[in-house]
Amino acid sequence: MFEINTDDIRENYDQFRQKIKDSRSFAVTGLTSVLSIFFLSKIRTYSKKKVLFVTASEQDALKYQSDLESIFGLKSAVLPFQNISMYETVSPNLYDYAEQVKILTDKPDIVICPVKTLLEKFPNSHFFRKNSFKIKVGDSIDLKKLARRLIDLGYKKSTMVSDLSEFSIRGDIADIYSLSENPVRIELWGDEVVDIRYFDNETQKSVEKVKETTIFPVYKFITAGQEDLVKSIQQEGIIEDDEIPEENYFEGIEVYQNFFNKNLVSILDYFEDYTIVFDETAEIYSKYEFLSDNFDKQLEENLKLSVIKKIEGRNHFTFEEFLRGTTYFQKIGF
Repeated sequence: MFEINTDDIRENYDQFRQKIKDSRSFAVTGLTSVLSIFFLSKIRTYSKKKVLFVTASEQDALKYQSDLESIFGLKSAVLPFQNISMYETVSPNLYDYAEQVKILTDKPDIVICPVKTLLEKFPNSHFFRKNSFKIKVGDSIDLKKLARRLIDLGYKKSTMVSDLSEFSIRGDIADIYSLSENPVRIELWGDEVVDIRYFDNETQKSVEKVKETTIFPVYKFITAGQEDLVKSIQQEGIIEDDEIPEENYFEGIEVYQNFFNKNLVSILDYFEDYTIVFDETAEIYSKYEFLSDNFDKQLEENLKLSVIKKIEGRNHFTFEEFLRGTTYFQKIGF
């Protein structure tokens, strides 16, 4: 640990630069908010690595994002968190999840992450490679098979696409609202894809014409092919038979995510080649521990009150798991 002050700023700055180049973990004290922004920008430059910047709150994350761009012209992405309990049968915000998936797969140079996001579990990269698929201009598509595949991935059929996770098929046109900013319209001539374009779901006007598009699974798991598991859950009385629609997805299914996907991971698994920077390390560690303990209490209470039935393991990473997960990272604390 060393302190930045006006008396020996040059000497300490040289130490700071060398420690980064040597991939050493260390802490810096005495930083003003402006200096924190400046040092954050230099960590990216000197480490030659991308940066995961952890903040205590989403408000702090958004302020740092704004300051990085306005002062240094650096673009960054704020990784949102689901502002719901992980232990209630309330469906998460799919728009937030779509943004999370985009950042995890795109891996921007600077990712700003509120500490609460670190507790969440996500599918690993293999899950997305296995269960996502591309549609390209020139492809041959059977619309009936496409509809079945979309339902297996958690999509719901509708007459007109207006929300994430919906799709519609009208004649030779398929509209799909996947985990993207806008839904995509796929036009066919016979079985051949002849046009792909994103469109505004409110005005129905085209936004962008593209050569291909990627369709992602709606959930962090796939129930297709796990019918025996669904039946066993029914038999154990976790959910009632009439709560499960034909496609095996039901309201609040996310709380049972560990039954369906045994390989959920931390965001740290996606950013393993990043340098981690903590804004106020002690505060972040304390807040993580508080959030983890609070989730444990929610789990215990909701099981006792039968708000949820038996689940497998935890839906969040504990503080101890978080500490183990950061062991081999270069860590810099402000």
